[in-house]
Amino acid sequence: MGEDKQPEDPEKHFLHVYAVFVTSMTFLYIFAASFLDIPKENTRFVDTVLGFLLGTVISTLVQFYYGTSRGSQLKDAIISNIKRSLNILDDKSIDEICKENKDKSIKEE
Repeated sequence: MGEDKQPEDPEKHFLHVYAVFVTSMTFLYIFAASFLDIPKENTRFVDTVLGFLLGTVISTLVQFYYGTSRGSQLKDAIISNIKRSLNILDDKSIDEICKENKDKSIKEE
């Protein structure tokens, strides 16, 4: 009860809702393609859409949440936290800051 919750990022919330929606619609389509009667002239279309959904949509979602995109998001968050802790508010690169600190330490010696 006494815990302060930070507001959720709307972009992150949208991505989660969108992923749930696309996954649900894909499973609904798979269910319909598997258990409902499909007219003979539409079987090629159903096969093509099914292949696209399984080969592209689902694999993209899995790669995003568990693959390199997720790792990239984590890396960006870590870099952002480091910058915040070092009070780096502008776009100055960490290499420039290290160089400045190195130059200061050389002058002090």
